[in-house]
Amino acid sequence: MPLALVFLLTSCWYTKQAGYFLGERFSARNLAKLAEADDAAPELGRFYRLVSDLRRYAVEQGGLSPTKNYTRYVLLDRDYVASVVSACAADSFERYYWKYPFLGSMPYKGFYVEADARKEVARLKEAGLDVVMRRVDAFSSLGFFRDPLYSFMLDYDEAELAELIFHESAHATLFIKNADQFNEEFATFTGRLLTEAYLTETYGPANYIQNSRQARQQDRQAFTDFLKESARQLELVYTNPQLNTEQRLVAKVGILQARADEYQL
Repeated sequence: MPLALVFLLTSCWYTKQAGYFLGERFSARNLAKLAEADDAAPELGRFYRLVSDLRRYAVEQGGLSPTKNYTRYVLLDRDYVASVVSACAADSFERYYWKYPFLGSMPYKGFYVEADARKEVARLKEAGLDVVMRRVDAFSSLGFFRDPLYSFMLDYDEAELAELIFHESAHATLFIKNADQFNEEFATFTGRLLTEAYLTETYGPANYIQNSRQARQQDRQAFTDFLKESARQLELVYTNPQLNTEQRLVAKVGILQARADEYQL
């Protein structure tokens, strides 16, 4: 996700987000030196070797741009990097966009402090929008900065780490202004395809890591299908010309409650 410049290029919260962003990078340490230190933990050495293999594979086999990303390491006291806010109209799927220099319009805004993100959520809800806040574990600065790895990633399994690095490296390779949907789908497709190829090449066509990943993907796909059906039902309400705004909102509540009840079964 190309969020780094989004943190830096919006006037109202520029100084605060820039301070966190730059402070994080100034605190980043060379991963190779940390891993090769005499007192380095064994898991850090394994982590470094895996990251090096993945970075090399992304360039040599995946055709992605070579960068100095993921060669530095940041110690965090939490298991995510930042909180991101997105919103849409209450009676349609029309996205709310923030406008940024260089990047164009983007359907999200990021915060290093969760309390600040919650204030933005409250502001958007007050304006009558549907809002969601989520945590992200990485983002791409599109080559403008050297993107680091984070201490909580030591707990990632090989497939998770591979998909993350390939996904974010795809963002650093190709980014089209004002094409947020394409950019994210391109990175997601690239990340998943290269992860599957890497695991197959490394462990063979049938391996326990791939099997575990496929099981997670099946669960994820089942949930995605459930959400798509929910969206289909809502779209029928949102586009019904015989309903006014109040009627659409009432119908939406009914659909969401029914879908929530079904999900619990």
